[in-house]
Amino acid sequence: MIELPPVRGLNVAVDTEASGLHVDDGARVSVVSAAWRMDDGELHSHAWPFDQGTNGKPGRTGDLFEQDINCSTGEWMLLVQWLQGQRLIWHNAYYDLPIMRAGLRTFEHGVDLLPVTVWDTMLAAWVLDPLERIGLDEQALIHLEDDGKKVTKAAINPFLKKNGNRYDLVPWSVMEPYAKSDVELTLKLFEQQQERLDGEDSFLRPQCEFEIQEVMPVLVKMAQRGIGYNAARSKIEAARAMAAMSKIDRELPFRPATPAKARLWFFDHEKAIPHCVTEKTGVPSVGECCLRSLVAQQVPGADLYLTRTKYVNAVGKNYIGFAEATGADERLRTDLKQAGTVTMRFASKRVNLQSLPHDYKLERMEGIEPVRSLFQPKEGYELWEFDLAQAEARIAAQKAPCTTWLQFFTDGRDLHAETAVQLFGDSEFEHRQIGKRANFSLIYGVGPATFQRDLEKQTGIRLLDSEAKEVVYGWRKLYPEFGRINKMAEKSALKRKYVVLADGRQYWFRPFDEFHKAFNAYVQGSLAQFVKRWMVAVDEVFGEVLLQIHDSVVVEIREDQVKENVAGIIRVGGEMATRAFGVHMFAEGKKWN
Repeated sequence: MIELPPVRGLNVAVDTEASGLHVDDGARVSVVSAAWRMDDGELHSHAWPFDQGTNGKPGRTGDLFEQDINCSTGEWMLLVQWLQGQRLIWHNAYYDLPIMRAGLRTFEHGVDLLPVTVWDTMLAAWVLDPLERIGLDEQALIHLEDDGKKVTKAAINPFLKKNGNRYDLVPWSVMEPYAKSDVELTLKLFEQQQERLDGEDSFLRPQCEFEIQEVMPVLVKMAQRGIGYNAARSKIEAARAMAAMSKIDRELPFRPATPAKARLWFFDHEKAIPHCVTEKTGVPSVGECCLRSLVAQQVPGADLYLTRTKYVNAVGKNYIGFAEATGADERLRTDLKQAGTVTMRFASKRVNLQSLPHDYKLERMEGIEPVRSLFQPKEGYELWEFDLAQAEARIAAQKAPCTTWLQFFTDGRDLHAETAVQLFGDSEFEHRQIGKRANFSLIYGVGPATFQRDLEKQTGIRLLDSEAKEVVYGWRKLYPEFGRINKMAEKSALKRKYVVLADGRQYWFRPFDEFHKAFNAYVQGSLAQFVKRWMVAVDEVFGEVLLQIHDSVVVEIREDQVKENVAGIIRVGGEMATRAFGVHMFAEGKKWN
């Protein structure tokens, strides 16, 4: 029988072990562990099995497990009710909270513990010590001088390897000390972090609280909500795309349609000129930019193989991958990594909804519905996407400062067209495209070769080496302020080892990082931090945020509130950004699919 102290408001470290990695893939709670201190300072820790060793078969345990080790559903309810009265601390709440909300495989009465969550030691570690590894084991060793976790980890690893990282199939005699160790270390790390934030690192408390108490809750809600996705239609479109691929395979002049065979045909048989080579092997690449080069050389089969590549990428990454990951509620959920990313942006795992192909990238897939059209709002709602207009350019121009660009913005003139006119004498489509890519990449000091590759990758426009040099050097002469700010930022970063972002957050460089990218780090990092704040404000007032895609947010808004809420999101975004960066900024919104 579970015995718990009849006390409310304790700081309680909590952790879960589960039968998988994600709730939409069937993961449910198998073990809950908790640690707390009473008034006398004594540390108490317990671990309770609820679905350990059953392998999904209620009432049955495996050969390595004692019979009747699991607690009852009544004890589950007793525990979660007690937890709801405490102040909860996690090490990676983003993972544990959805698992607790999903409940058990045999008793899906989960609990929402987000309202009583007060701290996440992993997120705090990321802010406090950005150059350190933020796993619990590493943090315990560095800050608590406790390497006892190695013992329990060594004991558990053989069972994880044998059973495909299934924690619910680890014998209880091994799992119990491991689970208790986790929460004991989490509680001790929390106490150590609070001492630092009350003392020498007090200036970092606002940043910790922002990431833990504002950003993380929105991400957890996003994980709970998901975004509607028509998985059935996605599978149909995948089948149609695969049929089109088969037709292309029959038309290609080589068999089978594999990269190795393609290289033999293009570079050995047709004697084509390679555009670039693969990093690992150094052989000619047959990636999209390389295939566009082969098309330009009029190499037989290049156009067909480029089309086939688009189908292969779309089917594997999107149509099939998204359909298989969609939950039973017809909602698709990504798995966002908040802490530890170099750019301050979120990293997307499980399914990558941060690199959805734009419709124009699928233009060759005739008759196939674009993947974005398969996302769908709830009944009575609309999906909208919001971002800041020319955000990077405006932030960079203000920081440089580039008075020419700032005047363009004040006058409402087209920055990319103005650059094209200065470089080419006109702003026709292709010249404006070159001017646009120049403005996006040359503000960070890239050279002609990098610009040439980026231009071709993004637009399909291929310049000669001499033409690329002419554009780059002409652009630098037009806007010399960016060359100066890049040099100043690099010099400062080399000296201090970090860049201070617009909101005061420090972006730290490791010894092997490229310090010449310091200005890029400032602009990109500052924008990423701002979008988090905008996302929090939008979710609190105007609608449910479902996705953050780099510098934009996707929101589900009730149909009867679209007009006022869209206007409100745009207004608030512009006002917040203008205050944050000291230059006039404005937001834009459009229906998402």
